[in-house]
Amino acid sequence: MKSPIHLISLNSVLLVLLFLHSCKQQTSTSTGLSKKDQTNDMLIQNQKAMVNDETADIDSYIARRGIQMQSTQTGLRYNIYLKQETSDSIKTLSEVEIKFKVSLLNGELIYSSDSTGTIKLVVGRSELASGLQEGLQLMKEREKAMFIIPSHLAYGLTGDGDRIKQYQSLVVDVEVVDLISNNRK
Repeated sequence: MKSPIHLISLNSVLLVLLFLHSCKQQTSTSTGLSKKDQTNDMLIQNQKAMVNDETADIDSYIARRGIQMQSTQTGLRYNIYLKQETSDSIKTLSEVEIKFKVSLLNGELIYSSDSTGTIKLVVGRSELASGLQEGLQLMKEREKAMFIIPSHLAYGLTGDGDRIKQYQSLVVDVEVVDLISNNRK
């Protein structure tokens, strides 16, 4: 069930989108663009600036800690620091059990399996952040990794309705405790 805060945020976004959609296309004499096009351009520029700022924050975090990280095409940063050559790779629909610590770039610990216990999930069928699910598919059983998940792969505009606020990048330390089943049907 979605939290009331999550629903309010979602309703707010929908109202803004409805308002923008209902704007009439009136041509501006100064730019030749309709008001709708001007609004879209402004939103795109604002989003690009936010992504650039977030990327700079992530790059700064990595540089301050001297971490060697790789990046996926989606922007997920990862470092698999304990590798297992003989284990099976995790795939979509694999059922796994993980230990984890989730913190913000400022070091604030948000969630930890130390207090909640391990979690079992089916990769690709879980409500966990898409960036974490993407990262798990880079791993094998008994491996450990660090992921830096930008907000668009985490909880984006709405946050998680609890401890993670909107537009927050996450640092996730993960251990795959068990690969329960691989490519479950």
